Amino acid sequence: MAYDIYLFTLCYSALLSLLGIALTLRHRASNIPDFSIITYSGLGICITAFSTSIIHLNIYTSPFIALTIGCIAGAIHYRFIMRRMEKRGDDIILRTLSTIGVQILLIGLLNVATYWYSITLPELQGLFHLLDRWDFALWGIQGIYIVIPLTCIILWAMLSVLFRGSLGATLTASGENPELAMVQGVNPWRVKLVIWSLSGGLACVAAV
Repeated sequence: MAYDIYLFTLCYSALLSLLGIALTLRHRASNIPDFSIITYSGLGICITAFSTSIIHLNIYTSPFIALTIGCIAGAIHYRFIMRRMEKRGDDIILRTLSTIGVQILLIGLLNVATYWYSITLPELQGLFHLLDRWDFALWGIQGIYIVIPLTCIILWAMLSVLFRGSLGATLTASGENPELAMVQGVNPWRVKLVIWSLSGGLACVAAV
């Protein structure tokens, strides 16, 4: 039981940390709270279940698959919904409501996937069964206790360096004043597309 408690704490701490980073990036890029970012974590869970139980890949390959699919999902979300609303001149309230609509849609799709998994893969209901199959040990410590903190620290450090200085100012300008950013030679739509893609990937990785 103690093992479950410690691992639960570690997993959820990492989940909340990475989701917080993803939400902050989207807020800075578009100046709105994105409620749909939470459902990206459900997508990450489904990706893990599929990659490990259907095509039998090692669980540590799941973050890379989730990052790729999450980035694609984030790019589609911004390109076909948020960008069109921004160019049409929709205000913050309408754009925020659109994220709730996307959240409802994603929850419905994830519920369908979860139902299918529960019927075809009943073993997924067992807690941490994937770790028993794939995890490793290093210096007598189970690998998951090393991988999760290192992943969070590395991602946080990379993003801190990446968005420090002029790049961070570019991100803020693109979100708060796109017209001024364009005058300075910055393409705010491209900046936002990159940020929404990156944040979608981070949110999916958070759940893995």
